[in-house]
Amino acid sequence: MTKSKKKIEEDMSQTFIAEVGQKSAIADDKFDDIEITKKEEKNSSEKIEDNRKIDYYEEGKKTSSPAVLIVIVAIISLIVGVSGGYYLFKVMDKEETTTEKTKTNAKTEKETKEELNPEGLYVEELVSRYDQKDSSSDVNIYELLYKEEKTTIKDIDEDYLKVLAANKASGVTGRFTDEEFKNATKLLYGDEIEFDDDKISYNKGCISLKYSDNVYSYVEGECGGASTMSLKRKIVKTKLDDDILTVNVAVAVIDSNEDKVYKNYSEDEKELEEVDNVVATTFDIDKDYTDLNQYKYTFNYDKDNNNYYLVSIELVK
Repeated sequence: MTKSKKKIEEDMSQTFIAEVGQKSAIADDKFDDIEITKKEEKNSSEKIEDNRKIDYYEEGKKTSSPAVLIVIVAIISLIVGVSGGYYLFKVMDKEETTTEKTKTNAKTEKETKEELNPEGLYVEELVSRYDQKDSSSDVNIYELLYKEEKTTIKDIDEDYLKVLAANKASGVTGRFTDEEFKNATKLLYGDEIEFDDDKISYNKGCISLKYSDNVYSYVEGECGGASTMSLKRKIVKTKLDDDILTVNVAVAVIDSNEDKVYKNYSEDEKELEEVDNVVATTFDIDKDYTDLNQYKYTFNYDKDNNNYYLVSIELVK
């Protein structure tokens, strides 16, 4: 082979190698490009998928948040409603009941403890309505009102009760009608007493009334002599309890002839209870009443006539 031919072959060989190298390099570049493209596509797909997940999650959040919020609000409202209901029906009801009971108890206590003035004219007149002394003495009042431990209005002598009603009806004139007598009876005794006849006479004719044409008038009668025994009283206290009025009265029997003071009265001297360390001439019932017996008058209230009437008198032990 000639030198020139050998050179040509070497040139051709170098050219082939160069071309193969170039092609190989190109191929490698394309392969790399393909790999890169695949990686980019994969990354792009993953990003898209991630974005979809994010969008789905965000969409889920947006979709579920109002529902969750509604549920939470509903639960809170339910709790508040139940708590409020419990407070309303339990706590407030209890408070109102307690307040009402307190008011009721306070009102009841106030009514129970309310008192009238023992020295007032009304109480004095109320008690004296049931007094009718004999011409000789007022000690007969003790026998009629205080002799027993308890005396109801129905236990008292009817003639005595008639005279009391007559005194109430007549006023200062000494004359009164049948209707005025019935009204006076109602004021003094309520519905406890009713009289069957129109005859009025007391103390063996010392006090008598004539009845004619529905009108009563007093007539003169015969009366007994004087007595050394007399009655003293002091209204100690009063109490209003609903429609019941009670009045406590201390009672002393004075014997001016013997200069003695007694807790009671009896025709039998052995039954008399003398008050110790006092005498009739210096006796002051306002100071010494605690040594005496007390009697409780009980009055009921007549709403129709706005009036208290006597029901009973009893010894306070």
